[in-house]
Amino acid sequence: MGRWKGLLFVGFCLLSLNCYSQIKLNITAFNPSREEAQEVDVCRELPPEFAPEDVIDSGELEINYDVRKSVYCVEKKKVDLKPQELSKFIVEVSDVWRLKEKELGFIRQYTQGLVDLLAGSAVEEIGKELGEDIKTQLDKIIARQEEGLLTIRERRENYRQSLDSLAKINKEIASLELIAVNKGVVPQEFIEQSKFLAGLGEEEFFLDKEELEAVKLSLKINNPADSKKEKFAFVYYLPREIKPDDVLQKEDLELKYDLAEKLFYLCKDLDLEPQENKVYKVELKDVWKIDLEKLNIFSDYGQKMADLLKGGGDYSLGLELRDDIIDSIAEIIASQNREQSLEMQIGAFRDNLKRIEKIKDDIRKSEKLALKIEAGGRQAGKLLKQTYRSLFGIIPLPSAQTAFRMIWAVIIFLGIFGGLFFIIQYVQTKKVSK
Repeated sequence: MGRWKGLLFVGFCLLSLNCYSQIKLNITAFNPSREEAQEVDVCRELPPEFAPEDVIDSGELEINYDVRKSVYCVEKKKVDLKPQELSKFIVEVSDVWRLKEKELGFIRQYTQGLVDLLAGSAVEEIGKELGEDIKTQLDKIIARQEEGLLTIRERRENYRQSLDSLAKINKEIASLELIAVNKGVVPQEFIEQSKFLAGLGEEEFFLDKEELEAVKLSLKINNPADSKKEKFAFVYYLPREIKPDDVLQKEDLELKYDLAEKLFYLCKDLDLEPQENKVYKVELKDVWKIDLEKLNIFSDYGQKMADLLKGGGDYSLGLELRDDIIDSIAEIIASQNREQSLEMQIGAFRDNLKRIEKIKDDIRKSEKLALKIEAGGRQAGKLLKQTYRSLFGIIPLPSAQTAFRMIWAVIIFLGIFGGLFFIIQYVQTKKVSK
């Protein structure tokens, strides 16, 4: 029985939906030949929103990661199909095309808090209008998510519309925050970059290059011809995280850069004898690791922010954000520590970078809640600065207004100092001339 090189029909459709939380995907493989049994590889890409934890049960299929396309897939090697045979595989997944109700609830409560801050001011009606528009859009998102059974295409379209609505909501929340700052009910720090996050470097959570271990790859190429010598242009694209310094060993392969793909790759022109196999041993630095110990800075800071909110109306929100931060850190640790292929490790690393960005977003939300408390947030602002120093020894960056004041103070000081120096020199010169 030969390996099938021709057409393979693979279907992918929604089979059933269970209580808006679980979806069953029907994947089919078909041998169109009327006479010959075939051996095929079944592989189906999952939608880009999926991560391994979203696959509840993959059945006979295994989860893998396509490094070039940055998507997960389900696959099974060497499936035997008889002539005209149709084979079905069921994959049960979570419904990822929904915004979390907890996130929407947070937005609703946070928005109402901003509207309440503007009560009694000249812009109270503007605040109410923005608040009502946000509430209306949130209601539409919820209604859209509660629609009946839909195809995957329809569910993804609904999800895209919800993301568009969420982007508009975030802009309107930013407008509310700016109004609150201009009216003096919250401090300037409310709309500035987080000083805590600004103190962290872009690669703060990556392991030092010197600490990285080596990853060994075996790159294979063969000439399947039985009697003819063939020329081959061997090309292997490296993952996007790899830079020239990360290639530890490549034998006699050339390292080049593809401007269109924006990737480095290894290549070589080969002449292979019939049935000849060629194997290249390549070693790369394992750059797909996060320094897990450094993540504690997030959980400690999230706890401090929650502590600042004790006794206030936003305390429950602060606890939710703290728990979300802790959960995200736990997911990062679990995904990095599991035994997995290099492809899955790369996928986990990229997912973890997204989780870190979510943690940073939750941190900023926590800070804004803290800045709302006690005397329009001014006392909380001082507490934030104390927290920066006491937890991490980080001196927060000054605001733009403070920075300009410091610059003018230096200029004035230099002007006074220069003037005094000129007067002293002038007086001494007069004395010498007499």
